[in-house]
Amino acid sequence: MTFSGAANNSYALVHRVGLRLLVHWFLGNHWRLQMKGTVLVLGLLLMAIPVFAHHGGTSLYDMSKEVTTEATVTEFLWTNPHVEIGLDAKGDRGKVRHWILETNSTPVMVNRGWNRKILQPGDVIKVTFNPSQRGGSVGRLIKLNKADGTELR
Repeated sequence: MTFSGAANNSYALVHRVGLRLLVHWFLGNHWRLQMKGTVLVLGLLLMAIPVFAHHGGTSLYDMSKEVTTEATVTEFLWTNPHVEIGLDAKGDRGKVRHWILETNSTPVMVNRGWNRKILQPGDVIKVTFNPSQRGGSVGRLIKLNKADGTELR
């Protein structure tokens, strides 16, 4: 079978365009697949950074020390990622020191019997906590006793 000049040129043109489309489709999708994979990996790494930064856990507090003191609640923050209790306690020399104690997340605290209204500013409590390793006025709550004798952990 022989092709005329015009038909041969048309066939060659269709063949070249088809080949280009096939190459473009393959390489284009391959490039997009690589890019999507790269973006996915970078996204996962970026999301993991706050997790590592936030969860210092016991490295923030001196777990070998426990401080027990009577204090007055100044604020009670029912928030995530951790419930926080602000309190004023008298130190060894009678000077008032403001402390911020960190607890667990709100769902964990609910399971332990806590709620958003369990503490009010002005409540007098007895607390036991692990102080900061760096000497700041922060700590991790171990247990809390209310004036009515209720013990919360």
